[in-house]
Amino acid sequence: IILWEDSMNMLKLMILFLFIIMSQSYAISITAPAVAQTDYGYKGVPVNIEVIVTKGDGHVFMDTMPLTQLDMQGSARIASRVAFDIAGKDVKDYNIYYIVRSDVPIIGGPSAGATLCVATIAELNNWSLNKNVMMTGMINPDGSIGPVGGILEKIEAAKECGCDYFLIPKGERYINYGGKTIDAVEFGKKLGIEVIEVESIYDALYYFTN
Repeated sequence: IILWEDSMNMLKLMILFLFIIMSQSYAISITAPAVAQTDYGYKGVPVNIEVIVTKGDGHVFMDTMPLTQLDMQGSARIASRVAFDIAGKDVKDYNIYYIVRSDVPIIGGPSAGATLCVATIAELNNWSLNKNVMMTGMINPDGSIGPVGGILEKIEAAKECGCDYFLIPKGERYINYGGKTIDAVEFGKKLGIEVIEVESIYDALYYFTN
């Protein structure tokens, strides 16, 4: 009975997401880099995220596929609160829907938090986003961007997506990788990508929205 009820609740949630998507004329799409574990080691992969904001009562919903190794709910809540503070709106008056899609199971964590925050701000303000920019970094309640892992793999994912700019948390330019110190800026330059350190969500917004 419990399993049946869980399945019915999941079905209702999926129907709700479908209804919202069909009824919305505007939604923000953004791509975030993540790290997947493959037979050949860790690999950077793109994750497609869609953000929809509706009138509501302060709920944050997340629909992820695949479901395995994807823990972004806490990061999404912080991202939404920071975004609403910046936009000057009360998060309690809205519902936020994050629809996350990846071709492979990815390693979860808070590294998409800053990306989620940028996308939510853009959705609230009806802003378009530059598609040649990608970012990794956790979002802190004060709007600062915190450190994450897998930066080199994520730069490679940005290259595959055709990005020109890749934003990383301030202080993570030099990375200990396999016992060696690698300069992420120089690493990106060899791939044709400009790697830029950013300290706050305001810094990131500049590159995503001009």
